[in-house]
This record gives sequence, C-alpha cells and structure tokens, in this order.
Amino acid sequence: MKTDAVYVLVAFVAVGMEMACVRGEERPGMCPKVPQGVFGSCVEMCSGDESCPQRMKCCSNGCGHISGTPIYPTCVRQALCWS
Repeated sequence: MKTDAVYVLVAFVAVGMEMACVRGEERPGMCPKVPQGVFGSCVEMCSGDESCPQRMKCCSNGCGHISGTPIYPTCVRQALCWS
C-alpha cells in the first residue's frame, strides 16, 4: 500500500518537473477573458506561448488550452495600466 502511494507521488513530481521545463518565455499581450459559464473543449492544444504559432498565445478556453490571438489593453493614463 505504501509502495503504491510512493509510486503515485513520484509520478506527480515527474509530471510537475516536465511541465516546469516546458514553460518558456511568455509572449506579449493578454489572453481574452473566458465568459463565465462558457467551456471549450477539454483538450490541451498548447502547453505554453512558445508552442503556438508566431504572435499567438496559449490561452484557456474554459476547460483546455488553445492558441489564440492576444489582446493588447489600451490605457488612458499609464498609471492605470498593468503589466
């Protein structure tokens, strides 16, 4: 029983380390907000911005992730902008 728990724990650590290595540099822009109650397909079509075509970002669709066109918020005053 304890051996099974150790194997499961090792599997989670291995997957977490793999996902940490996959994360690359984030591209500029923001992903569009997913409207509340909207769920896309639960498929992981990307694993980070670098896995998407040029100028696209890896964005949540409410369940999975897809490559999408980023949005660039406009600011009236720089003090009100966020990065």
